Amino acid sequence: MISAGIGRLHPVFVHLPIGILLFATLLFFVSKKQRFANMSLAVAPALAIGSFFSILSCITGYLLSISDAYNEDIIFKHQWLGISTAITSVVCYFVYQKKRIIFGIFITLLSTLIMVTGHYGGSLTHGADYLTASFNNSTSTNKKVIANIDEAVVYTDIIEPILATKCYSCHGESKQKGKLRLDLPNYILQGGEEGKVLTPYQPGSSEIINRLLLPTSNEEHMPPKEKPQLTKDEVALLHWWIESGANFTAAVKNTKQTAAIKGLLASFSNGAGSNDGGNGDGANEAASMLPSKNASPIAADVLTQLNKEGIVVVPVVNGSNYVRANLIGVENLSAQTFQLLAKISDQLLQLNASFTAVKDEYLLTLSNCKQLKQLELNGTAITNKGLAQLTALENLESLSITQTKVTADGIGNVSALKKLKKVYLYGTGFTNAAVAALKQKMPGLLIDTGGYKLPILATDTTEAKAPEVKTN
Repeated sequence: MISAGIGRLHPVFVHLPIGILLFATLLFFVSKKQRFANMSLAVAPALAIGSFFSILSCITGYLLSISDAYNEDIIFKHQWLGISTAITSVVCYFVYQKKRIIFGIFITLLSTLIMVTGHYGGSLTHGADYLTASFNNSTSTNKKVIANIDEAVVYTDIIEPILATKCYSCHGESKQKGKLRLDLPNYILQGGEEGKVLTPYQPGSSEIINRLLLPTSNEEHMPPKEKPQLTKDEVALLHWWIESGANFTAAVKNTKQTAAIKGLLASFSNGAGSNDGGNGDGANEAASMLPSKNASPIAADVLTQLNKEGIVVVPVVNGSNYVRANLIGVENLSAQTFQLLAKISDQLLQLNASFTAVKDEYLLTLSNCKQLKQLELNGTAITNKGLAQLTALENLESLSITQTKVTADGIGNVSALKKLKKVYLYGTGFTNAAVAALKQKMPGLLIDTGGYKLPILATDTTEAKAPEVKTN
């Protein structure tokens, strides 16, 4: 409570002297003109009041620095610059009374100290990048486009960007409110002055979740109501991460996911409502997929039909008519769903149907989507029969069929896709021998088989071994 009170007082005692002392500076220079000479009478009182509040600012700043943890280097500079500013303001008051001829030098020095001290104060309060953060947030959000969400690391790719955007200003390298840092795994596990903030597998017992769910009017609510708040989706993802064990290295494919979480994760693949968070890799990869000639816009009535069906359609790249479709939000997926997709065959470049009720026969309709370059069918019930329906996709470059029922017998269907550059086979029936044969057929193909253990067949020539565990 004391820390909170000082935290509210200190900004007042900071802004008052800054305003008053800068006002005194303005009065001094304006009063040099004959017509405004009388304004010089207000300079000394302004300096006196400004000096008084500068001293109060130093006191509250010191009390705040010992009640919360801050970056030692920045707090050292800010502290002594603040003291220097207060001393200089007092000196300015006496110099103005006695030796006004050199006052201009001191008041210029004071103005410079105010600006530099204020900069370090901003770094402590809002983070070292506070000057550019506003611009960066106006051009992109914290959500980055992830080409293959199954291979993404939950903490690094999904959770850390949320913490960086919404939590680091109070719990990062520069400032640790309540002695809590959230910018590195070991600090997160360590907790703050009130103890641990998360309990793996128990989000309901994790203070970080409980604070987020408090009303914004509650003083214990985090982030403070004047700070950017976490969205419901971000809270849900943080809750899911903790419920999954709060692992810092686990991949998405190795976690349990509800239908709601699968839908949220899908938005990272299609970039819906987001940018790449400044990373740019996902956006650049998507842009490289664009055909040289732009497609015609999708008809308004077709878009209406797609939306009614629950199909999310977004541009692959802003300004382009080529789109990515996401089927995860479709409640009653059927053959009709794919017939609707055929209506945007000229514009459909990417399709995500992962973890949906796709049947082999539905995929026949996709043969009309000649522009399709990226297809995700992870976690569906498709078999080699469905895989055979895809051989007409002459421009397909990326195919993700992890955790499906396709087997080594489907190798011919994969190798028929002549422009294929990447294929993801984790959790399928592809054996070592089938993977080796596929590599031989398509030498330039990137084959991702994940970390699963392949079955050993009599025909295999490669010995399967458990991966080595690296120790630090």
